[in-house]
Amino acid sequence: MVTASTYAKKAYEPEVIDLIAESLDEQELAEMYATDDPSVRPRSSWPAWKDEGSDAAACYFEIPPGCSLGPHVHDAEESVVILAGRATATIGGERKALEGPALVVMPEGVTHDLTNEGDDTLRAVGYFPRNSVTTTFEQEMQPNGSRTAGTPDSAA
Repeated sequence: MVTASTYAKKAYEPEVIDLIAESLDEQELAEMYATDDPSVRPRSSWPAWKDEGSDAAACYFEIPPGCSLGPHVHDAEESVVILAGRATATIGGERKALEGPALVVMPEGVTHDLTNEGDDTLRAVGYFPRNSVTTTFEQEMQPNGSRTAGTPDSAA
C-alpha cells in the first residue's frame, strides 16, 4: 500500500549521482572559423552532455572582440548566459544589445548569432534542455569543413 509517508520518504532519500562540476577557466577550447568570413571565430567546449552523464548539455564559449559565433540554428532551445562582455544578439532578424551578466533565450530552429561588441573577450554559457544537440551554421566552418557541429556525439 502506498501512503503519503511513502512519498515523503522517497522524496528525501539521497540519490547516488555523478557530480558534474567544471571550472570554466580550465576548459580546453576548440577553435572554429568560417571559411569565407574572418570575423566568425568562436572558441568552445562542452563541459556537460550525455557522455558526461548529464540529461542536459552546456556549451562554454568565448568570442574575441569584433567577432561573432556566426549565424546558426540548433535542434533544441538554447538559453545563453553572458558571463562577461558586451554583445549584440540577433534572433530571427531581431537585434538586442546585452552586457554581461545577461540572459537571452534562442528558440529551437530559429537562426541566431551573438557578436562581441566590446574590447574584451566575450564569455558565455549556452544551456540546452537535451543532452545531445546539433548545430547547423549558415557558413562552412573550419577546421572540419562542415556546416554541422554540436555536442561531440553530433558533430560531423
